[in-house]
Amino acid sequence: MILALLSITVAVNNAGIYGWTSIKFYGFLLIAVILLIVFIKLSTNSRQALISISIFKKWEFVCPLLIYFLIQFIQLSLTFLLPNYAQLILKKGVMISGIMLLCGSLISAILQPLTGRMLDSFSVKIPLVIGAFFLITLTISFTIFQRYLSVFLIAALYVIYMIGFSFVFNNSLTYALQKLPLKLISDGNAVFNTLQQYAGSLGTSVASALLANGIGTDGKQSNYTGSRHIFILNFISCAIVVILIFSIQRKKNKYN
Repeated sequence: MILALLSITVAVNNAGIYGWTSIKFYGFLLIAVILLIVFIKLSTNSRQALISISIFKKWEFVCPLLIYFLIQFIQLSLTFLLPNYAQLILKKGVMISGIMLLCGSLISAILQPLTGRMLDSFSVKIPLVIGAFFLITLTISFTIFQRYLSVFLIAALYVIYMIGFSFVFNNSLTYALQKLPLKLISDGNAVFNTLQQYAGSLGTSVASALLANGIGTDGKQSNYTGSRHIFILNFISCAIVVILIFSIQRKKNKYN
């Protein structure tokens, strides 16, 4: 598993250096797929598997897990991109580039306990749908209004993202673990903890690769084009999140 995840990261890193069509990208990606298949085979046939593969048979666990992974992926790609965008394109200093994300982070810290209460009081759909509205609004806004971005607009849009993040992120984790039998909650926790860290790592790596591969005639245009690719990728990722949110309780699997 370690080698598989490492191979994916190396593949993305190579894409930033050699391009997305390079054999050094697809080669390591193929190695990762093979290693994952080997891990699944070993886990299926082992009496003391590292993680019980059976938890992935339950849609009401897998669906929020995918939501959780994609939200973290978007989050870390944004926190990598936005300060770089402010410095490289808007020509702002390091302090301003960091402070413009502070308000969104503070609002998230305040909102997350409140959104957790919503999950306890109502169905999971309510906080997730509210969060999906803010998330899709944010990703569309960054994609459409990129040429008009300023420090204040970035700060405002990031606040919108963090509001949506607060409604979705921890609630998806809580809901998924509630759907597992007590004996498998530790396996579910392990999967979520691993993918939280890895989604952040992968989000940063992909954003870095896209930023490095921006095509343009000069440095500023190259950074602008690379940033646009990241905004579009985040919009696509968020659209997948919205689809998953609206399907989270529609497919009922009986746990075996």
